[in-house]
Amino acid sequence: MSATVRRVAERSARRDDDSADVAAAGNVDLDAVGRRLVMSDAENRVILNVGGIRHEAYKATLKKIPATRLSRLTEALANYDPILNEYFFDRHPGVFAQILNYYRTGKLHYPTDVCGPLFEEELEFWGLDANQVNFATVKIYYVPATEVATLSEAADRLSVCPSVMCL
Repeated sequence: MSATVRRVAERSARRDDDSADVAAAGNVDLDAVGRRLVMSDAENRVILNVGGIRHEAYKATLKKIPATRLSRLTEALANYDPILNEYFFDRHPGVFAQILNYYRTGKLHYPTDVCGPLFEEELEFWGLDANQVNFATVKIYYVPATEVATLSEAADRLSVCPSVMCL
């Protein structure tokens, strides 16, 4: 057992047992306590493989935004792989990182390396509303075609390569 797991197990054993004397006397099976802690934590986490990039999050984190694809994950879904113990989604991993961050922080930021229509498509797939985008980044997100003379000018304004923009 690693030193970190052992320290956590010792603290847990002391806390759970009301008596530090039992842990100090060596009467606690630290390996068993450590395994319980690791298993308990693992049961509360979910692995999401999005576009080949694996993300881990707590189930409680994904429940923060109800009525979304991530809040309704079950092992009965077709995209759950019981052998790998993960869900696979063939979606844009960069956008998903922002979406997962939204679940964690409550703030949805627009990634500057993707075009608006792609971002909106990903939000729709995950069951999120485009109106939840942080207004601090919305000017980058939406550049009306009437204000943009050329694709090159738009790329300069947004500081991104024109090949990733959809105008």
